[in-house]
Amino acid sequence: MALGYGSQIGNSAGYLDPDDASSFNNLAYATPAGMLPFGLVAKAAMTMGSGTDTNNPGDSTLGTAATETNGRNYSLEAAPLEGLTLGASYFTVTQESVTAEAGQDEENGAYYVAYKMGPVGVGYSKALIAPASGVGANAATYNAYENTSYSIGFVVNESLSVSYGVEKSHRNKTTDGTEDDIKIDTIQAAYTMGGMTATVGLKDIENGNYTANQNTNEAHLVLSMAF
Repeated sequence: MALGYGSQIGNSAGYLDPDDASSFNNLAYATPAGMLPFGLVAKAAMTMGSGTDTNNPGDSTLGTAATETNGRNYSLEAAPLEGLTLGASYFTVTQESVTAEAGQDEENGAYYVAYKMGPVGVGYSKALIAPASGVGANAATYNAYENTSYSIGFVVNESLSVSYGVEKSHRNKTTDGTEDDIKIDTIQAAYTMGGMTATVGLKDIENGNYTANQNTNEAHLVLSMAF
């Protein structure tokens, strides 16, 4: 994507991404590039101190955002074939509030695959989020989020590239009820001329904030100069 996925530019529409150790001060280790076969790189991180509970959004019961501690993050990335990259990650963290920690522990996981052949590149990813489900936590109403993203990009020539991406997010209720999934479509193009790059993105949001018919259209223009 020329600018990035739609939830990452402009209005996020309430789209919830998985949490990870980068939200905290952390101590991390990564295997050196080229040490393992198939371009495999393994990473592990542990959080230091505590941070804001980003995966219990809109928590009106607690009144203020809970804090988290003792996070553990693991990830693997590989490039087994030319043009092909694969990756997966897992993150779990403890809630400092005893009531928020009761029941379901918070877990975040994701995987992706991307392939580029000549001027065409495609990508697919899946993310799963299980918020902490203790008394007063947001997950007392919503116990899981499932996100799916895919995109395709095409390099027209050395100056112009175009891309199209789709994101979908499902928020699962703990009890039966109407559920409205977020969908974000984006069409983007980037044009380079000399030291100037102009990037344009058209974005369509359906059911923003998981609310039926909360639809929005956006247009983004970014200009950058290199001297």
